[in-house]
Amino acid sequence: MLPPIRQAVAVAILNPRGEVLFVRRSEEEMEFPNCWSLPAKTFGPDQSILEVALWTARHKAGVEVSRLHWVNSDVDHRDLHRLRQILHPGVDPKAVEEYRLLMHVVEARLESELPPRLPRFPEYQWRDVDQFYTYELAHTLYRSGQMGDCVRVYLEWRWDISLKE
Repeated sequence: MLPPIRQAVAVAILNPRGEVLFVRRSEEEMEFPNCWSLPAKTFGPDQSILEVALWTARHKAGVEVSRLHWVNSDVDHRDLHRLRQILHPGVDPKAVEEYRLLMHVVEARLESELPPRLPRFPEYQWRDVDQFYTYELAHTLYRSGQMGDCVRVYLEWRWDISLKE
């Protein structure tokens, strides 16, 4: 039996200078606590990727965006510890060893002012990803668990490379 699959969407929000909004996840997060990431949300089969991306920008980052477009997706395996909070209804956690997360990344343009404090994140910063990250740094951060899947999937699309190898 294949492990259950859940979908998530992350939003790479670009400002007029082409910098991407990165948010710091809280220390209480089950997955990638306290690391820099993109605003993201899991979603169900009855929701569309772009609708969830728009909701995520509004409710998690507190901004309006436009020109949303899907850029990349990838599947990652997660362990049972992370599974407990996001199982499909009716799935017994004791019967599952792992689950798969299908991570979609959507790029969007900022259309409003960023609030001084984001609704769901303790901290944020704008980054020119091509100057901030090198392949070596991104690969090291990903392999050590300090980079979320959404950032990896976004960088792989921008750079046309794989950080998993």
